Amino acid sequence: MNKINILGTEINKINYPETLNKIGEFINDDQQHYIVTPNPEIVLKASRDTYYRGILNNADLSLPDGFGLILGSWFLGDPIYHRVTGIDLTHQIAGLSAQKNYKVFLLGGREDVVNIAKTKLELKYKGLKIVGTEEGSKDIKKINNQENNQIIEKIKASQAQILLVAYGAPWQEKWIFENLRKIPNIKIAIGIGGAFDFISGKILRAPKMFRKLGLEWLWRLFMEPVRINRILNATLKYSWELLKWKRHISQSYRKNVVGVIINLEKDKILILNRKKNLTEWQFPQGGIEDNETAEKAVLREMKEETGLSKLKIISKVDRTFRYYWPIHWPKETTRETVHYNQKWCGHEQTIFILQQTENEVPRPQEEHEEHQWVSKENLLEKTHPIRHQLMKIVLKEINKYLK
Repeated sequence: MNKINILGTEINKINYPETLNKIGEFINDDQQHYIVTPNPEIVLKASRDTYYRGILNNADLSLPDGFGLILGSWFLGDPIYHRVTGIDLTHQIAGLSAQKNYKVFLLGGREDVVNIAKTKLELKYKGLKIVGTEEGSKDIKKINNQENNQIIEKIKASQAQILLVAYGAPWQEKWIFENLRKIPNIKIAIGIGGAFDFISGKILRAPKMFRKLGLEWLWRLFMEPVRINRILNATLKYSWELLKWKRHISQSYRKNVVGVIINLEKDKILILNRKKNLTEWQFPQGGIEDNETAEKAVLREMKEETGLSKLKIISKVDRTFRYYWPIHWPKETTRETVHYNQKWCGHEQTIFILQQTENEVPRPQEEHEEHQWVSKENLLEKTHPIRHQLMKIVLKEINKYLK
């Protein structure tokens, strides 16, 4: 499915019928899925929050909610033609669920908004089964484990298949990412922002003409003047960042190699953590030097990064993996690193699967501190969300070699 990257966040180029078709597929497969609905304010947050950006970019669908994303895509030369907003998608899902007999749970909203939204949706869509609601935490930023576990147990007991979460960004997406696997009955979780406020009537939605012209921000400013800082971010600041982003992505990618070192006896994969952030684990990797083949580069880099010299290449992944570096680097990034990487827009990585030919003990060097051998089942859990797209490519490849 086609995507465009705006300020580091990937957005699907999709419409409502295609979205509902994908939801039908998700309900009927054997996996759990989550969907996000970015707008300009969200992609601005994600541009400065690596963890949040990783969560958004690993969603099964990233829907273009804000009109600013439509304008931004045209400015970047890769147009999105359709918006898919959280509130309209909620109505579409309600209609689909009534038709297909799907069970829905509503999470979020304040001051009984969620229960009013439930009543209004059930009245509008005959046969709709909203099997549970929960206002959730008064302050999702300060939720404790006991409160969170109570919410999870209530959703599990409901046997719902679709979970609509209205905690607001970025908390709803982070909550879904961190808790979805604990609720196995949920097949699809979706962050829908303030949809319950609009459905309940607590907040009046902008007239259709305003929405069509992309002037919802003006309506919201009129209705809620306290939102002025958020609206300035989503208009003026977003536009400025978009100008910088266009220049950034006009540069070339740095050629890079990734080494996935497997131990067939242990049935495990080698990962290293980074000195600048000891909780961030990744595959060893490094740049390809001038006049050097990717094969020579990966063996050299593996020796430099891990201390392992007794390795052989057993596979080269057919596709390369590309990703953009952010405009705003994390605070712990050194000035030297930022300055050096300003020549490129990101990495184009060639991925190799390697095997130890002798039982050497890894001795991480260069920018790494420690090593771990992990099973493929634990790879995603152990690594940072920003690395998960690469990890998923690797997981498909190493199934040939690991049990």
